[in-house]
Formats: sequence, structure tokens, C-alpha cells
Amino acid sequence: MELIGKRIKIRDLSFNDLDDYYAYASDQDVARLAGFKPISNLETAKIKLTGLIFNNETYAICLNNRLIGTINLYHDGIRKIRNIFTIGISLGKKYWHLGYGSEAIRLIVCYAFKEMGAQYLEIRHEINNLQSKKMIEKLGFTYDGTLLNYAYDYKKELYSICLYSLSKKKFMEKIYLWENC
Repeated sequence: MELIGKRIKIRDLSFNDLDDYYAYASDQDVARLAGFKPISNLETAKIKLTGLIFNNETYAICLNNRLIGTINLYHDGIRKIRNIFTIGISLGKKYWHLGYGSEAIRLIVCYAFKEMGAQYLEIRHEINNLQSKKMIEKLGFTYDGTLLNYAYDYKKELYSICLYSLSKKKFMEKIYLWENC
């Protein structure tokens, strides 16, 4: 898969992404907000990257063909209906607050509705991640609620999430919000 935006590209992950993947996935702040344990060494990064490559649900977000983060599109919706996908995203810290996350989500939303036959998309953020909240709401997702004590993080501490959704119907009504679609 390859999706081209104004500044970024979303493409399949490859083993050539190992150094860039390790650089961002080893950052404690990135890992905490994305809900995974920071990767502690290059060998572990290689194992994790291999798993991501073969699961076909995680894609590279690239700037000048260098991985700056990942975006997921997977079947794990809270709703138990057909053709629902969940979006997950994480970016290297030096790429935060620059619009790359919004651009990546716009690209994957268009792809999900137009190419994958999605009827609903869900996206979540950790309850205290106010930057993600702002971005998700700006993109037109509807706040569905907060799930308290959703899961344990890698430190065995409970965390809560805020859940949002976007229906295909709403997407089609508001397609003007979705640049490059």
C-alpha cells in the first residue's frame, strides 16, 4: 500500500526502517502515549518490526522516505458491526505538533472508506493526551465516551481512553474536510 499526501507518504513497513523505528519506539514519551513499552535495544526493535511487517495492519509514516512514525488500520472496534476499523497512530517526538499526524489520519481515513469498504472508523487516545483529543476532534470524529480503566500499560498501571468514531455517512457529508481524498 502507498498513500501520498502533501508532505508525507504512508507505505508498507520494511526492514530498511529498523533504525528509524528503533529511534522513535525507544522514546518513553512516545511509547507511553501510544500504549506500548519503550523498546530497549536494536534486537528487540528488529523482532517487533518483523511482527508489524507481517501483520499487515501497521504502516510507515514517512517524510522524505524516512520513517517518522506508524499508523495502524485494524479490525478491533468496540462496536460489533461489520466493516469497522480502528486507527492507531504514533509519531516520533520531534514530529509532534507539526500536522503530520492529521495528514496521516486524513490519508488513512480516505483509504479505509474508499478502498477497504469501512462503514465506521474508531480512534482512541489516552485520557490525558489532550493534543490527540484536539487533533481527533478537529478532523471531525465524534466523541463516543470515555472507557475508564480500559487496560493495563506496560508498567501494570490502569489507564483510561477516550473513544471517537466517524461513520461513512458523516464522512461523505463532510468530504470537503478531507484534503487529497
